Amino acid sequence: MSEQVPSSSVQATPLFDQAMELWVRPEIARRSATGTLPDGFRVERFQIVMHVDQPHQVRLNDEIRGLMQVRVNQAVQAGAQVHFDQIDDIVGFDVTKSDPNAGHLTALLVPRGNESHWALFFDFRYNSHRVKETLEIANEFLFVAESALGTARIRATAENLFTAFELGAKALLLLLPDRRVLDARSHGTVGGLFNVFSRHGNVDTEITRGFRRASALRPGARYSNRTFETNVEELTQLLSIAKRFLADVALRNRRLPDEIGAPGARDQSELDR
Repeated sequence: MSEQVPSSSVQATPLFDQAMELWVRPEIARRSATGTLPDGFRVERFQIVMHVDQPHQVRLNDEIRGLMQVRVNQAVQAGAQVHFDQIDDIVGFDVTKSDPNAGHLTALLVPRGNESHWALFFDFRYNSHRVKETLEIANEFLFVAESALGTARIRATAENLFTAFELGAKALLLLLPDRRVLDARSHGTVGGLFNVFSRHGNVDTEITRGFRRASALRPGARYSNRTFETNVEELTQLLSIAKRFLADVALRNRRLPDEIGAPGARDQSELDR
């Protein structure tokens, strides 16, 4: 049995075509072979859920889950069902808290009067929940660094600044589909991957230099037999750079809505077709 794609999808993009070829058609063929497709099946929605540490998952029609942000053309009571004819525009679509670390590609066949068109949404950032957790830890070390700096404990400041920078770098790299970041157990792995990533202009030069300087200061801060030359002024500047770095990573990780699964967000399954 071959899938039935509605003829209104005549302006499909290359990304849509690739998704159909790579994931949707093979999944339909697999289900057809096992007899798990209903009679008269046609594709009206699909979703590719992408993880770093597990295989991609293909969801079809009512299996998809997501948070949709829309502009409505009439007042809608809080908690009420929203129908497509009440929607003027779909602003964004994201996964729910049930897929906290997934990227996704989602396509919806949206009715408009007597016609329909495909709406395609994607977010290829990964590990959103892991990034958030890593940033929370990084900010704890940043807080300790700032507290130590306030009492001129510059070795403790430098040690904790390095950890905040390194965790910020790991949080940033977690957004990428790179299993090595999840499995990283050494300073060298995170630092090396961050250097490669930043080399292509993906990170502000001042932040890259700040991380390198914090890395260079750490051995002297921790071990008495190493040279340690810095001052409150330099550490104050590094602290400011680290704060900006962690805030930047948090902004890059910001999803739609602000929190995955935020109160009041509606699951796509609750929207009438």
